Amino acid sequence: MKWDNLKKNRCPSCGKDWSNPKNVKYITEEALKTNHIVCNCGFKISNKRMREIVNDKINTELLEEKEK
Repeated sequence: MKWDNLKKNRCPSCGKDWSNPKNVKYITEEALKTNHIVCNCGFKISNKRMREIVNDKINTELLEEKEK
């Protein structure tokens, strides 16, 4: 998995751009109820978990920059 892809609004599994609605099938009843993003490749992540991962990646980058 390429978790850095989440910062670019891309799937960490297949790399497809999630800003293109054709690449995402989160408009399912189940996904809407559970507040998940579901990629066409089958990757699924909750919005909350996505924010946690992206924030962690950004914080790590900021700390690395500060240490230089």
